[in-house]
Amino acid sequence: MIKRLLYSLISAIFIGIGLVIIIGAGLPNRADFTGYRLPNSARPIAPEINAIAPAFPLLDSYRGQPIILNFWATWCEPCLVEMPDLQRLYDEFGDNGLVILAINLGESENIVDEWRERLGLTFSIGIDDGRIAGLYRLRTQPTTFIISPEGVITHIFHGTIRLDTVRSAIKPYFSSFLG
Repeated sequence: MIKRLLYSLISAIFIGIGLVIIIGAGLPNRADFTGYRLPNSARPIAPEINAIAPAFPLLDSYRGQPIILNFWATWCEPCLVEMPDLQRLYDEFGDNGLVILAINLGESENIVDEWRERLGLTFSIGIDDGRIAGLYRLRTQPTTFIISPEGVITHIFHGTIRLDTVRSAIKPYFSSFLG
């Protein structure tokens, strides 16, 4: 009985010491391992919240504007569900500078154009050969990134977006228009 109590006490002491070390040293910043840093850059470039969004040519052409970056495919049912909401957001905020950039995951241009027409989508759509998805370490689709005008990822949504949630995420960029 005393032996068991002694083992429990020693275990509790080691657990306490471990917690003190972890709290004191802190956990590693995940973006330090999933991204990289440019010389003299305060923020890492990574597909993580509070990191600079990984660059690719189409994204770079919209720097300085708030961006909703969405990865999708025509065969993806959740993608089909969220496309009308992305179009609503674009209709609501597009004239005030919102960019919606929907990146299709490797399908043919004909299939993508047919889908766009059928759904009445008017925001920018690109087709990825896998490089952009690799930059963003894509795990699921749909996946949506909110990118600030400064190029920093502020939100990541895995799975179907909710219109009110995304509207709240972009609201700071349009508060002067919303009253």
